[in-house]
Amino acid sequence: MTSYDNIFENNRRWLESKKAKDKDFFKKLSQGQNPDFLYIGCSDSRVTAEELMGVNAGEVFVHRNIANLINNTDLNVMSIINYTVDVYRLHKTELNEIVDEHQRYNRLIELNVEEQCLNVIKTAAVQKSFLEKGYPLVHGWVFDIYTGRLIDMKINFTEKLKGIQEIYNLADNKDLTF
Repeated sequence: MTSYDNIFENNRRWLESKKAKDKDFFKKLSQGQNPDFLYIGCSDSRVTAEELMGVNAGEVFVHRNIANLINNTDLNVMSIINYTVDVYRLHKTELNEIVDEHQRYNRLIELNVEEQCLNVIKTAAVQKSFLEKGYPLVHGWVFDIYTGRLIDMKINFTEKLKGIQEIYNLADNKDLTF
């Protein structure tokens, strides 16, 4: 296990390695950021978003919380409850039909990503921006911790939104090509 002092020693080594590769790294880093991507992921400590996407600092905004949940109040303490109860509740029949526990867990992860993408799409800010500017585009990705691969779930959000459009007062479905 890494000790508190080791973290700072690791940080020192990291700083030196960054400066060795690019003496202006921190100067560039301090000039601000304007990433084209927002990564919403689990606060799993085994790998960083930048590492698994192969990008450098400043190239992606990162939001991490338990179970990568997005809700209008964003109370992180509610994330674990929503993840373990609400997503399972919505997909109980499908999940209970999966006999293999490992496969059932992986499917729960996929369904959670899908539900959280829909939560992002349902927000007023995303709806407004998409209708006015055509973005942001929402993608559902799963990080396979076993292979290190980032997997695009290729979710058809237009199809998924058809069933909830009237409930959430979403824009005309023909305009929603997330």
